[in-house]
Amino acid sequence: MFIDCSKFEKVLKADYKSWGVKFGLTKKEMYILHGTGWIIEANASYVNKEFLGTAIKVLGPAPKLGEFIKYQKGSSPQHEMELEPMLWNMAEVSDPVLISLIKIIQNDNVYSVTKTPKGARLINDKRLAMIAPCKCTEDEIPPCAPVVHDDWLITYNDDMAIGICFTDPDYKPELEVLRLLSGVDFYWQESEAYRLG
Repeated sequence: MFIDCSKFEKVLKADYKSWGVKFGLTKKEMYILHGTGWIIEANASYVNKEFLGTAIKVLGPAPKLGEFIKYQKGSSPQHEMELEPMLWNMAEVSDPVLISLIKIIQNDNVYSVTKTPKGARLINDKRLAMIAPCKCTEDEIPPCAPVVHDDWLITYNDDMAIGICFTDPDYKPELEVLRLLSGVDFYWQESEAYRLG
């Protein structure tokens, strides 16, 4: 699996302690984990013990076939409606993306500036670090280069897909940097949503 389980565990713990994580197994035997700004979809036959063990250790019991559970610290597990995989469909209508070495720090988080057809965008480095093609075994197909669909950066192979949502800038200076890097009016608007920093 092209995932770094130690980085995955950190992201999982952070979301479990805040907004919660949906963890399910579709009737077609595909695991789906959905956190804040990220999604992992993987065929059950592809999932290894380390990945599943990490999810169980942080969240709780693995779901049964057709079961979706939202796990959140301080709450009892909540049964949810079944989710359908969506990342492969999104990837079919996508564009290439380039991840630059330019970093922006915002609210104690580090973000990489990515170049998309619609301009420069921010991607959370902690979430991005989960993607680890070097973790593939010799008999696995490595993931494709990242692509972008709307607000999602997606990388995938035939058995697994990881999607990470882009982050909007919180402060006007970061927005201005992205606008300049884009060479276009990148979401440029005066609004209360962009706080002066």
